[in-house]
Amino acid sequence: SDINYLLNIIFIVCFVVTLYGIFMILIGGDVAAPFEGSEGEKNTLTGYLSLIGVIAGGIFINTNSKVEKFFLSSLIFAIIFVLAFSSSRSGWIASSVGIIVLFFQAKEKNIFILLFCIFILLAPIIIPEEMTQRISHTFQQEYHPGMHVEIFGIRLDTSTSARLFMIKLV
Repeated sequence: SDINYLLNIIFIVCFVVTLYGIFMILIGGDVAAPFEGSEGEKNTLTGYLSLIGVIAGGIFINTNSKVEKFFLSSLIFAIIFVLAFSSSRSGWIASSVGIIVLFFQAKEKNIFILLFCIFILLAPIIIPEEMTQRISHTFQQEYHPGMHVEIFGIRLDTSTSARLFMIKLV
């Protein structure tokens, strides 16, 4: 009962955080954790949302309660909405890896396959412009000599390249 209580608190707090993120999207602000300096930090917020989203997804695929499924699916939808507008590639990657793990853990894989097919069909309509611009910027940023990494002939932006330089992958 203590774990259920704590999980409920965690999910309520996450829902409040997603409401804050949705509010920031609606007023045209940047979706970021407000306690991370003057501009906030997208990766802190999206890391948090990805983690809680995967926990909620794990409970969702293992519960038989329709009430729990309703609340968890509402939370997951809100998290996905905020993540899509966050411009945080690391949040998108973390969430994608979490979804893949959930797929392999699920007893019923058909729902994942169905949702994935629906997503692929609707992607051109439902993916926000901010997300497509951020992804294209990763591969089409203006060239700055010595500041870009190329992988398989694809030049990465300075932000991604700097991260790869720091962890000495290139």
